[in-house]
Amino acid sequence: MNKTKKLFIALLAVMTLALGAFAVGCKKDKKFTLSFETNGGTAIASVQLDKGAEYDLPAAERTGYEFDGWYLNADFTGEKTTKVTVNENVTVYAKWGKLYKLTFDLNGGSMDKTSVYVKAGELVTSAVNGLAPTKADHQFGVWQADGKDLTSSNTNAFSLTVSLILAKGLLPSAFASSSNPAPPKSFVTKVPA
Repeated sequence: MNKTKKLFIALLAVMTLALGAFAVGCKKDKKFTLSFETNGGTAIASVQLDKGAEYDLPAAERTGYEFDGWYLNADFTGEKTTKVTVNENVTVYAKWGKLYKLTFDLNGGSMDKTSVYVKAGELVTSAVNGLAPTKADHQFGVWQADGKDLTSSNTNAFSLTVSLILAKGLLPSAFASSSNPAPPKSFVTKVPA
């Protein structure tokens, strides 16, 4: 009986060690899920990652919006993040900024861009700054929205019609001429949004 008891205890000890090693091995191989809530953007498949794995987050896409980053909270509190270290199941949330498209009718003029996108709340003037169409025998005047010159005080992005004034006739150097002191007449070109 004494021999059987020792054999049973030895067998029990071996089984305990085997189960412990198995448990440690299973814990090491534990996988966690990283999920992407794109909030209306193109779906991104969840990723299975080992515990402690670091993962660089991909950019998200959504038509008509600019990607503002990933957040660990659905209400976008806290810092935006570009990577996560996974120690549990994690969901990241995409934040978006609405884009408005401004399309230019150049009235026979030409310019590299025929439209630009402006993020909601940003100034339209920054989007059109430096854009100057060209047209033979014309001089660019100013950008307008709803018949008013664009200024930083009236140009937060929203659905907007932008117009462009082209001055017909003389080049800027001719305005300073004493023989022709008056600027040429101008006309407005409507630009639908």
